[in-house]
Amino acid sequence: MDLDRLLEAAPDTVYPYCLRNLDEYLAAVSDDDATDAAITREDTLVDALTTDVAAEWSPMQQTALLGAAAATAILSDLESAPPATWESLADAHLFHATAANVEAYVDQVGSIDTKLGELLTVAGAITIDTSGSESAHGVEEGAEARTPSRVDTLAVTVLNASAAIPSTEMRVQLAGLLHERVTVSVRPP
Repeated sequence: MDLDRLLEAAPDTVYPYCLRNLDEYLAAVSDDDATDAAITREDTLVDALTTDVAAEWSPMQQTALLGAAAATAILSDLESAPPATWESLADAHLFHATAANVEAYVDQVGSIDTKLGELLTVAGAITIDTSGSESAHGVEEGAEARTPSRVDTLAVTVLNASAAIPSTEMRVQLAGLLHERVTVSVRPP
């Protein structure tokens, strides 16, 4: 049974037991044909990563849990998870490639590393939104709050990330689409 249903059904007993005994839980999920993923919802992923027991997991356990999460558990707002998990979340492609998430990640990690570079390459675009609930491929309401100068700075960061995003074409595409979206979003009505 996935952690989503366990959190709903037994939030004070079975759910925390599974988190405390993560290796055994993940082995059971792996052996259970009826359970496709350990986590299927964003709110459950955030809850699991912010529990006290999560701080006790080894990097391998954290990686195993994120690897067992479904794509539907992808985070809209990276800052809802502890910063210590961000690189693993990037490696597992479990947060949206938004300007806010990329900026937060770069501020925390110091650069666009290979994990974030791969996430951005797979996404093919960086979306702009300040509400934290944008779609993976579009500009939503609130985009006008992302100033052109901040987006320009992010675009330059992307263009300079040749070690993390080796393809010049991909870096230009990401930066160009980012600039294009902010230009569209701040155009007067």
